[in-house]
Amino acid sequence: MTRSDGSALSPTGLRKEANEADVVMRRIIDEQRNLWEKTFAGDRRFFGSRPSQSALAYCALFQKEGMKQILELGAGHGRDSLHCAGKGLKLTAVDYSETGLAEIREGAEAAGISSLIRTVRHDVRKALPFADETFDACYSHSLLCTALTRADRDFILQEIRRVLRPGGLNVFTVLHKGDPLFTKAAQLSGDLYIIDKFIIHFFDYEEILHASCGYKLVAVEEFCEVDEENLDRKLLRAILRKA
Repeated sequence: MTRSDGSALSPTGLRKEANEADVVMRRIIDEQRNLWEKTFAGDRRFFGSRPSQSALAYCALFQKEGMKQILELGAGHGRDSLHCAGKGLKLTAVDYSETGLAEIREGAEAAGISSLIRTVRHDVRKALPFADETFDACYSHSLLCTALTRADRDFILQEIRRVLRPGGLNVFTVLHKGDPLFTKAAQLSGDLYIIDKFIIHFFDYEEILHASCGYKLVAVEEFCEVDEENLDRKLLRAILRKA
């Protein structure tokens, strides 16, 4: 590799430039936390007040399988958390936005289901603060297509597996490359894109197969869901079972 002036870079120089680029990228990703805090503070119903279609389906699945202890990662302001707890599931809602978690606690109190919801502020890029085999299932809606590197996503998936009980389910939804946003988003770095200040990663079927490493892939399907702007979003829905 050469510099812009045409001179060659040494192996040491290559490592230095790679490390510097990684630091810059990490700083950009870290800034997303402040963006989400401001977003939730400015609009308490940024994603709407109704539960997502995914939450409706997964909540029914958990009930069918007799699963009670549920972990939700990337809970946001809790539209899905409150729905699941309202159905009698005991839910631990994790997010790094304290603003969003405060809204969940307020909503749970208003609905009389505070005993069924626990909120935990945590950065999912770090080890989950739960013991092995704590939960029957984990649910995440669009978390894995946010500002995370490939290494982050792999780490999160294996941390989920660690805290699931044998036979537990890891169910998630992600944007995929067939969504119109993919053609509108600007490439930021590698497999990360940016649109309206938000960093997004778009999945394909091959990456779902990669995500299922260490699990049994139960199902994967493509579906559409109307977002907060009344636009159809194209997503992939995956159900993984801990072997």
